[in-house]
Amino acid sequence: MLESKIGENGLGQSQDRQQPTDGTTQSQFSINVREHFCIALAIATWGPLLTDPLGLNTVHVEILTDNTSALAWSTSLVSSNSYSQELNRWFGLHQAMHQLHVSSRYIQGVLNTNPDPGSRALREP
Repeated sequence: MLESKIGENGLGQSQDRQQPTDGTTQSQFSINVREHFCIALAIATWGPLLTDPLGLNTVHVEILTDNTSALAWSTSLVSSNSYSQELNRWFGLHQAMHQLHVSSRYIQGVLNTNPDPGSRALREP
């Protein structure tokens, strides 16, 4: 959905928004995108360290996540979200550059004893 708003200078400003099924408006940079970003960042950061030094073998890396959207996007490299599309291009590039095969597996949130700071606050704001 494309929203148009009048800014302080009187000009219309367009803002791209996703429309969730519950009728509320949510930014495209949702928690799902932030979780997906963490997966892509991990591969970009540690990919060079995981690469076979001789370049003979493809290394398998398994990602565990409690976010089903990030799981689907990183597994299929397909998303309708524009931020996740860019992350998927970056993610695929790093897999190819470092000869990695990345698979993702779902872990229930209650079993995830090491949640990332992006998904859970230490205390309520």
